[in-house]
Amino acid sequence: MKYVSKIYALNLCCDLKTCGDWHCSALNWEKVKLKESENSIWREYGIEQNKKIPEHNGMYNVANHIRALLDMIGDLDFSNAQGMREDFICCEEYTKEILEKVSMLFDSPNWKMIDRFMLNEYFEDWIRYKRKTNMIDHSTDYVSVFLSEEEIGLFLQAMNAEMGSYPKELNYIIRIARITAEGFKSDYNKYYVEKYHSIRYCENGAIVLFDKNKILAAFEYLKGSESNDR
Repeated sequence: MKYVSKIYALNLCCDLKTCGDWHCSALNWEKVKLKESENSIWREYGIEQNKKIPEHNGMYNVANHIRALLDMIGDLDFSNAQGMREDFICCEEYTKEILEKVSMLFDSPNWKMIDRFMLNEYFEDWIRYKRKTNMIDHSTDYVSVFLSEEEIGLFLQAMNAEMGSYPKELNYIIRIARITAEGFKSDYNKYYVEKYHSIRYCENGAIVLFDKNKILAAFEYLKGSESNDR
C-alpha cells in the first residue's frame, strides 16, 4: 500500500488524540514522497485511508501521527522526530503502544541509535519496558540514581576546587558529575543526553542514568586502590 508518511503525515490531522506538528503551510507539498507499507516491519499499522492532502487532487492513504513517527525512527530521521513525546504525541495513553512498536526494531543493525533516541524521549519508561521484555541483552544496561540538590552542590564545589587529573577509569563518573552540576546550576529543567548517559532534572535534584558497565569498571578500580592502600 502506498501512503503519505513522516513529516508530511505528521502535519495532517488523524484519528488519534495526538497533537501532531503545526507547520503544514511551510512544507513543499509538491515534493511529498509516498512510502510502501510492504517494505515496512509495521505493514499497514496506523495507515488511514481516503484522506485529502494539500495541493493534490484525489484521496490518499496517510499515516497517523504514531505511524509517521515510527517511520521517522525506522529511517533514523531523528531530527524531525525529536520531541515526539511532548510535542507531537502529547498523550500518555499511547506510550505502551509506541514502546511496543519501536521494540519491533530490536534486531535492526541501527538499534543502538534507535535505543539512544528512545532513551532521550521516554527515559525511565523505556528502561523499564526494555527490562520487562528482556531487551537489555545486546544494548547498554543502565543504573538509575537520584542525586539530591545537596549532592549536586558538592559536585559544584568539587568542580571549583583544584582536584588534579583522574585515572581514566574514573573519568566517566567525573564527567557525568560535572555535567549534572552545571545543568542544575543553570536551571536546566528538561534533560541532558550524551553518548553514555542521560540526566533528567527535577525540583529537588536530578535522576541520572549511568552506563552500568562503566560504573562497574570504576568500582573495580576503586576496590583495587583500596587493596593497595592496606
